[in-house]
Amino acid sequence: MLSYRPVLSSAALYSVHFLSRLRSALALFWGWTVSAFFGILKHKGTKAPLIQKDAKLLEKIPYHLAFVMAEEDIYHEYLVRLIAWAFLSGVQYVSIYDQRGKLKSDVVKLRRLVNDQYQSLVNSLSTLINVVTTDDIGKTTTPGTNTGLWLLVLSSDDGHNSIVNVAKSLCEEAQVSSIKPHVDISIISSKISISNFLPDPDLAIVCGSTKSLLGYPPWTSPLTEIMWLSSHYKCSYFEFHSVLYQYAQSQQRYGK
Repeated sequence: MLSYRPVLSSAALYSVHFLSRLRSALALFWGWTVSAFFGILKHKGTKAPLIQKDAKLLEKIPYHLAFVMAEEDIYHEYLVRLIAWAFLSGVQYVSIYDQRGKLKSDVVKLRRLVNDQYQSLVNSLSTLINVVTTDDIGKTTTPGTNTGLWLLVLSSDDGHNSIVNVAKSLCEEAQVSSIKPHVDISIISSKISISNFLPDPDLAIVCGSTKSLLGYPPWTSPLTEIMWLSSHYKCSYFEFHSVLYQYAQSQQRYGK
């Protein structure tokens, strides 16, 4: 009997583990099915009350959602729709990273399209989305007082390239003794305007087949949950909400 009990205990633990994983998988599938048939597929117009109702069913919503554009062509019509859905779902900050800088150079047009899309969904002109670049931080915005909904448009100049620029700047300052030779993370962070303006992204959605963040600002992504959309082009609300659902079901593991 003594030699049999550990075997029985191991089998029981395996069964419990298997049933737990099966239950989680079935819950995920059921959530998608219910959302599809009783809510999301009705959203051809995708108006604000329906999106907000769906969001209330999720256990958590990202406070800062980042979109990483990993596609050759960017279609404003479908991109601004994703951004509007994110804000209507309860996201407070959205950043959009286009490595080549096309969106950043066309930020005036993007600002108009995003607000037109958002206002058409909420059927109101009372709420405006603040669309800015890193060049605007400190000019039209003040860190710590940035209330409301914010969209920050980023490019490679704000990613890895900015670290190179900061390193050059620190070397020059050290040579003229304007800073101490020893440099720590707090000094680097103070030189990077985005780190004082945006909280770290909770979720990054990479649009495209590339399994990479393509140089998205690395100091903001160590604890970011990363998920993928096959494309932003003609992306349905169901596809977008499914990503939010996966995020809501995920558990962040910080490691040791």
